[in-house]
Amino acid sequence: MKYVLCSAAVALLCMPTMADVITYGEVEYQTIDWISTPEAGSSVSGVVDGVGVTFSSVSISGEAPVINNFSGAPAFDALSFETGLAESISVFGGLEGLSRLTFSRAVGPVLIMIGSTTDHSTPTHYGSAVWDFDNDLEMGVIDGDGAGFSLDEGNIVSNPEWGPESQICGVVGVFEGEMTLLEWMQGTENGVDKMQITFAVSVPPIPAPASGLALLLPAAMFGRRRR
Repeated sequence: MKYVLCSAAVALLCMPTMADVITYGEVEYQTIDWISTPEAGSSVSGVVDGVGVTFSSVSISGEAPVINNFSGAPAFDALSFETGLAESISVFGGLEGLSRLTFSRAVGPVLIMIGSTTDHSTPTHYGSAVWDFDNDLEMGVIDGDGAGFSLDEGNIVSNPEWGPESQICGVVGVFEGEMTLLEWMQGTENGVDKMQITFAVSVPPIPAPASGLALLLPAAMFGRRRR
């Protein structure tokens, strides 16, 4: 039994990951390595730099993650990629409901990359959806193709040119720190659009423990004998 468990652990450690390092400004982000199969209209789990992540939404299609190459695409050229390869989750943008990212410990800013850069012939970009984020979040549109996204007052993300064959792709940033939860209400502009969504997360390092010397000093002081 011990041999079987050890073999399974080694196999898990040796599994290839599909994560990438992205730099925007002076901040380094990492894309999520999805480790479970998406459940339609439910959730998918992954990991980013040792932090557990769950993406849950009424709109998850249930299809396996798609590997996209974002490097060199005009809609994402404001970002610097290590390889450009990352996994995207397929969702239905026009369904109404709640979407949320949950983290096992606090993280920093998050990039939301929408659309497929490898196939512009299918409607895998942002179309009829309307995403309503918390009004208090610091957000911004970083890049996009065509007219890009519209970030309206109240942190409402939408496509101002929505119509037949008007899907777009690009990236939105949520520039908050110390987040364990990011969520938004999804509405629609009277249409259902299938799109692909990719997240990149800035993970702050865990503070280093106090040095051994600092911990030993109080003990040495209490152990000193009087003369």
